Amino acid sequence: MQNADDRFKVVELRPGEIHVADGPTLIRTLLGSCVSVCLFSPQAKVGAMSHSVLPYPRYRPPVHDVRYVECALEEMLDEMLLLGIPSSGLEAKLFGGAEMFHKTDEQVRFARLIGDGNTVAARTFLEREGVRVVSECIGGNNGMKLVFNTSTGVVFVRKLTRTIMDELLLPGMESVA
Repeated sequence: MQNADDRFKVVELRPGEIHVADGPTLIRTLLGSCVSVCLFSPQAKVGAMSHSVLPYPRYRPPVHDVRYVECALEEMLDEMLLLGIPSSGLEAKLFGGAEMFHKTDEQVRFARLIGDGNTVAARTFLEREGVRVVSECIGGNNGMKLVFNTSTGVVFVRKLTRTIMDELLLPGMESVA
């Protein structure tokens, strides 16, 4: 965690994490096939973000594992409720779900299953809980960088080109696309 200035806390969200901010915060993350849901309360000026890796666990985990879309969203709604914000007072924005890895036909099908599955899981959960989706940037073939201002609800999105994504890889790693 670092400070952008005295007004905002800055949080770097990694895959399989959530963050609920009860004060002015910029939450940043990089997405590919993962899905990020940004929740915002226009009345309370409070926000939360997830970075979910997979739609559902194969077996129900004994505790909330926020790597999974449904578990992450349940945890975020629980934490928002502790702040006095019911799900009916929230707006949602969805991001990610790209087809990142496609070398063979089988890998293409698997990548679509992950990205599409994450997106469907998020939409289904939010609809069931009565959270209105106000915008989304879903799918495509490239990743994106997000910066969510939890005090305004604004999400800045930068779509990443394949060249930029290759530069983000760690030394010794290679892109499979």
